Amino acid sequence: MAYNNSVLRMSARDLSRELSEGRLTAEELMVETLERIESVNPKVNAIICVRDREELLEEARRCDRDRSQKSNCVGVLHGIPTAVKDLSNVAGLPTTMGGSPLHRFRNIPSESDPFVRRIIKEGAIVIGKTNTPELGVGSHTFNKRWGTTLNPYDRTKSAGGSSGGAAVAVATRMLSFCDGTDMMGSLRNPAGWNNIYSHRPTAGMINGDDNGQVPNANPLPYPISTAGPMARCPQDLAFLLQVMAGSGKFDATRVGDNIPSVESIRIGWLGDWDGNIPVEDGILPLCQEALTVFSKNGMTVDDLSSQPIFDLKVLWNSWTTIRAKIISSNFSGAPKALLKAFLWVAPIREELKWELRKGLDTSEAFCLRAAEEAKRCPSASMKPSCSMMCWQCQPPKPGRSPRSGDGHKE
Repeated sequence: MAYNNSVLRMSARDLSRELSEGRLTAEELMVETLERIESVNPKVNAIICVRDREELLEEARRCDRDRSQKSNCVGVLHGIPTAVKDLSNVAGLPTTMGGSPLHRFRNIPSESDPFVRRIIKEGAIVIGKTNTPELGVGSHTFNKRWGTTLNPYDRTKSAGGSSGGAAVAVATRMLSFCDGTDMMGSLRNPAGWNNIYSHRPTAGMINGDDNGQVPNANPLPYPISTAGPMARCPQDLAFLLQVMAGSGKFDATRVGDNIPSVESIRIGWLGDWDGNIPVEDGILPLCQEALTVFSKNGMTVDDLSSQPIFDLKVLWNSWTTIRAKIISSNFSGAPKALLKAFLWVAPIREELKWELRKGLDTSEAFCLRAAEEAKRCPSASMKPSCSMMCWQCQPPKPGRSPRSGDGHKE
């Protein structure tokens, strides 16, 4: 084939253009994609539940026929392969929640989650799911059912989580883009560790009953987590966010409709929280250099790194209470006593058992009080003056995706 994997280096936007202008067919792209997955995925374990090869090729041919017939169903992602994080539903594919035995009773969903439907409506071909820790809990992607997802730059290191499978699939050029979800860094953490880009959008932008995040039983009156895009370039993030958000009405009950101008935005830079968070040498200066991009574009950056404006103990206690309640609320249909008894023998991580027990013993009223305590932290006084808070997160490093020396074929 003439392309010889060069198409796999392209961004999602470039692939969309190549397909729409007839220089590439969906079948050619699918063949290249499946060959790449067969070569690379066994080494990093990013993609799970891959669909039948012939079924995928036939779907790609159907995309080509639609395009040749100038069908109205051709969207901006028409014929581009992707995979969906194993916390979100895709009609006809299993949702195992990271292989959790607590979800073995789930049937294969007959309907996709709202943001997944939008991706499919634009013509993307879902080839399978991406790996995630059990129930999506944790910053490292491993579970007993599917195994560990490895960092492609150094397979002795973590790929991050909980969207680790998605990040590695994009970093290794098995896929041009993926979705992820983020409650406490699950999009941002693995993107930084795998040299790609991600975006956690404002909660409410990707509307839908659950915002694409599982577990979806949120006891709070506002969202904690959201789905978002992952890609190898920032331009693709904007391109994909438009697709994932759709044309539905923005949920103004969650976020104000009035988006401020860039010049009115003030950013609070927290750094390492006055030495409370250890940071590897070189990371803080790199992030501080990146902050100049904001100031050059008219935003105000306030250095708060030497001001202990957060009571970390209060914030941590509040957050773990809220998170535990959200996770345990996903099992609200089961009798509490039965579920607590099952946790003593369930073959799941001890950390997850602790999280579930904590959530089961927490009332919704106590959860709301924990949220209010967090709001009463000194940080609340910054809200009128700062639009966002930033702290260190290892950003994508310059350079290309992993080469053959890292165990991957070009």
